[in-house]
Amino acid sequence: MSRDIGKYRRKERGKKQATKHCFENTGARLADFPMNHKARAFLALAICVVPAFLWFLMFDPRCKAWVPNFWAVMSTAAASLILISFLMSKREDRSIYLFNWRHIPMGLLLALFLYGVTWGSGKTLAYFFPQKAPQQVESVYELKFGTSQFIIAGLLLFLIGPAEEIFWRGYLQTTLVKGFGASIGFLLTTAIYTLIHIWSHNPTLLAAAAVLGAIWGLCFQRWGRLWPVLISHALWDCVVFVVAPVHP
Repeated sequence: MSRDIGKYRRKERGKKQATKHCFENTGARLADFPMNHKARAFLALAICVVPAFLWFLMFDPRCKAWVPNFWAVMSTAAASLILISFLMSKREDRSIYLFNWRHIPMGLLLALFLYGVTWGSGKTLAYFFPQKAPQQVESVYELKFGTSQFIIAGLLLFLIGPAEEIFWRGYLQTTLVKGFGASIGFLLTTAIYTLIHIWSHNPTLLAAAAVLGAIWGLCFQRWGRLWPVLISHALWDCVVFVVAPVHP
């Protein structure tokens, strides 16, 4: 009897190890496929078609009939970005996720600074473009209507904000910097992050994406860790969109 039990346990352990090995090999086929840094960078650029299409669905006015709930599509897009990043990031690049407790105050301070930048930029744009800028800002806040503020805050804090940093800085910028060098990798990431917001047909949102994307990219490049920019992005999203909106 004991011999049968031992045999059964060994069999079950073998099944678990086989499942784990299969899962690891799936990741290896995608992330660790033999490829030099430049080829991997070009592949990352090609993958940007995915967020470009998702942002088109979310923001282009022509797609409103297809997208009954903006936040459902945004959450799906965020989950897709996390999955792509996990599958395509090399194991050696995952050191950017190493956490240190000082990353929390760094993220908080960066979020506070970015809120100040957003507030100041909003006032400046409203001064120079009193007709268009406030209207463009309000069109962004209209996305809140029809969904609970608590749900929006939770999604921004725990899914959408983190997902954007995991993909744009954690995966794309890391890969492009390795393939094309620090300056070109940073500039390409910032440019693509900015341009996918073009579907909104909102120059104010486009300018905000350019400025904030550049700051997050520079901070990530300087610190070499994702947590400070991830925390700041999540907090900034939640504060600007829900807690203390910036109305010009």
